[in-house]
Amino acid sequence: MDPRDGVVIRRALAVAAGAALGAGAVAGILAPAASAHPFGAPPTATVSRTEPAVVRVHWQVGAADDLSYLAAHLGLLPRDRVLLDGAVTPQDGDPAVLERSRRFDDYVLENVAVTAGGDACSGSVTRKADVLAAGVDVDFRCPRPVARATVTLTLLTDMSPLYSTLATGPGGQKAAYAQDETAHDWTFVGGTAGGTAAWVPLALTAGGLGIAGAVVVAATRARRRRRAASAASLATS
Repeated sequence: MDPRDGVVIRRALAVAAGAALGAGAVAGILAPAASAHPFGAPPTATVSRTEPAVVRVHWQVGAADDLSYLAAHLGLLPRDRVLLDGAVTPQDGDPAVLERSRRFDDYVLENVAVTAGGDACSGSVTRKADVLAAGVDVDFRCPRPVARATVTLTLLTDMSPLYSTLATGPGGQKAAYAQDETAHDWTFVGGTAGGTAAWVPLALTAGGLGIAGAVVVAATRARRRRRAASAASLATS
């Protein structure tokens, strides 16, 4: 099987590909250590701002076997778990191996970065208690409140260019991270820089104008009623 077929077939052939590992069905992805296995659902990421100066990147794999390949890639699995062609047979305990390892934290911080206003933000892995089911949280503290940030993400693409990560952000923003698209700009609601945040002051301005217009109309109608009442009073006097 050409590994490119896996990009098209994605999750539908994940089971078949796993069964065929021993037969060398993924021998097209050769490596001296563990090869990637990007045939399942893609990893996902969510970008948010938890505090005015803190950007959070939440990352989650699409399939359990991706964690097995990553653990082998980081040298955390016994050598006999990695076959000659780089294939790895996933085991239930592989996610826990990553959760216990500082190497995993270092790997995440080496492959996720945030800059805002030209400043690099300091990152730390803040949660990885159930990396398979709940993913990983990485918080980046920036020198000043963030309106717009550039997030760079290269997780798993260092293992194979066939990996990609589908990301979402504030206000429905979306991006796809891949080997040739490693950085994306995100705008946060309430900020001052372009993008989805631009509608906030615009909406407030429009709302203010609408209220002001309603007040003017009401005042004009009141004046007309007073004039009409005054004219009627004069006519009957």
